[in-house]
Amino acid sequence: MSKPPSNQLVARFLNGHIQKIEFGNDESVPDTWPYLVNSWNIKKHESWKTYGLTFYAGNPPPGADGEHRFELHCKHCLDNKCSISKLQKPTQPSYVLSSNFTEDLFPQPWKHSSVQPHGHSPDCACWEDRIGNSNPNSHPSNIRQKNFLVDVEYEIEPRPPLLPLSGKIKLNYFGDTVSNEKLRELFLDKLREMESNEIISDINDNSDNRKFECKFRILSLPTHISESVNAGNIGVSGDPTFHILFTKNPHWNNLRFWRRKPLSQGMLAPIPLLGKDPEKISLQDSENSSNTYLININDDFEIDFNAVSNRSIAIGDPSKEHPLGTHVHIIREADLRAELSQLSDIAENLGIGLIRKNLIQIELIELDQNSNFNHITHILSMNNNTGEDAKVEINFLPFGAGRTQFERNMSDIEFTDVNIIKEGHIFGIKPQDRPIVKKNSTEVVFLKLIGRGELQCKQLPYSQDIRNSISEMIMVRNCRGRDIIDKHSIEIVKINLKDKNPEQISEILRELFRISGIQRLDDWKHPEE
Repeated sequence: MSKPPSNQLVARFLNGHIQKIEFGNDESVPDTWPYLVNSWNIKKHESWKTYGLTFYAGNPPPGADGEHRFELHCKHCLDNKCSISKLQKPTQPSYVLSSNFTEDLFPQPWKHSSVQPHGHSPDCACWEDRIGNSNPNSHPSNIRQKNFLVDVEYEIEPRPPLLPLSGKIKLNYFGDTVSNEKLRELFLDKLREMESNEIISDINDNSDNRKFECKFRILSLPTHISESVNAGNIGVSGDPTFHILFTKNPHWNNLRFWRRKPLSQGMLAPIPLLGKDPEKISLQDSENSSNTYLININDDFEIDFNAVSNRSIAIGDPSKEHPLGTHVHIIREADLRAELSQLSDIAENLGIGLIRKNLIQIELIELDQNSNFNHITHILSMNNNTGEDAKVEINFLPFGAGRTQFERNMSDIEFTDVNIIKEGHIFGIKPQDRPIVKKNSTEVVFLKLIGRGELQCKQLPYSQDIRNSISEMIMVRNCRGRDIIDKHSIEIVKINLKDKNPEQISEILRELFRISGIQRLDDWKHPEE
């Protein structure tokens, strides 16, 4: 994301008054941002969530004429009459939760809110993020994503008494052999650095010529939400930065609730949390509900585990504390839902809530991006054990749209992927094609995704007789589909198997068998082949 000229930072009050801001992070230097935060008594304005980027000055400067509200702008853009001249809030790590706008400022905290060409005048120097295009009067021909999220996949291994916590990162290569090998070494160097800081251990590199894949044991939770790997000097296309994402929240709520992974020999995986303010967990509410494995990080849950849990397992050893806590509590999901519903303060204190009852369960299966399996990239298995039919809305939000859950949670990461038709554009399954999952049945949906982004599924009221019913987000997942061909190729497509010939159906089913761990079915054929 482009940075404004260092001598063109201004605060613009709603009465039109312009006040210059000096470049620097030292609060002792007059008119720098940290200095003004204190002298003006700057806070977020109450309209922040609605309009964004609006500040309140309790002690406004002369010339503001008593007007307290102001925005941050690039004066160069204002003078050029650009339609988008606003600056982002000075950049801080996302773990900074207070309104102290001087805490942990980055060395270069100022960024434009948008560097898209349509937001700036043709002769403005601030839309400089272009590749292979020197003509300022035309749109960029090939603009590529600069930042990539690489999620840490967590597992708890069933090896009592320690139950080690392991993590895995995986990245599909996209360069030549030489740059891919350099990228592999960059990632390994970062992991070795974390190993020397006693954050991880037992690094196991399983990379091949198609992807980087590495597993490691986690000894302690890192203090930062992400670790960054800059590939700008090794010849990787687009000079990207990779962010190894350990968590999406400072409370580590995503590592409190666990379930057994199917076909994994007892491995535990975190239960995905949905939404924000509060983050919500989906728990079944029936006699047949499965077990939840709850880790009471920092002993935040005031629950009588002796009364509610089937069993509690001590983890860790005297010489090395387990990174998550002291015990894993095995609790039936229905019992845990009942207990959590009695804790009225967990939303306020921990940002945790419960997804409402009677929701369908969705499992996302991502197919190997390096295979020749081009018809389908993802499979949604939707299981409806409720007493009512359900309709599911499916949307795909590309990174850079500014509306994905990940982007809202990761404000410290620059998203400059402008391979998007329109800022804020949502790609979704057409209303007439939304799947309907009948009660007490399972529906499988085949999808083809083009691009990188976030897949969102929302359960909608299906029966027209239901009044005042609310929809509920039931899945949010970071996804990578097929690589885009050009900036207009991002899309989501629902695949109908009725349109496939027997050979294609055989290919699809063999891939499903392979993913499920079913062996010796490579020669299976559709009966009509």
